[in-house]
Amino acid sequence: MEVNEKSIHPAPMREIGKAMLVLREHADEWLIDVDKIAICGFSAGAHNCAMYSVYWDKPIIHEYFNEKPEAFKPAATILGYTLSDYLLMRSLPKSPIDQKLFETSNLAFTGNKNPNEEKLKEVSPALHVSESTPPMFLWATSEDTLVPV
Repeated sequence: MEVNEKSIHPAPMREIGKAMLVLREHADEWLIDVDKIAICGFSAGAHNCAMYSVYWDKPIIHEYFNEKPEAFKPAATILGYTLSDYLLMRSLPKSPIDQKLFETSNLAFTGNKNPNEEKLKEVSPALHVSESTPPMFLWATSEDTLVPV
């Protein structure tokens, strides 16, 4: 199976960083209060927003764009149905179809269907929350059987 390089970490969260730079560049023209930019995502998009929220001020983002970290700061994050801990997900029992889905997701996101513990930790935003992580509103439902609440 061929993997799209644009889907492999850290490319997806860098897309958010690029959008933040465009928003700030056009803030006056588009009447944007740059101190109130929130990011929001659901499912895989929620994971991407969670990743961005814990990495926005790290070199993996700001050095890539050769900009100061402040240019990438989100004011808040809204996440629905997010997978926030790949290490936990790997340890949970899964049906054969859910296991295949997890492996396919890993392949698309990390380039490896069975990434090592270090890589899974790196892509687990719940394990990287810090003082610089923006405020978050997290939600899910008990009906979601794929990603545990």
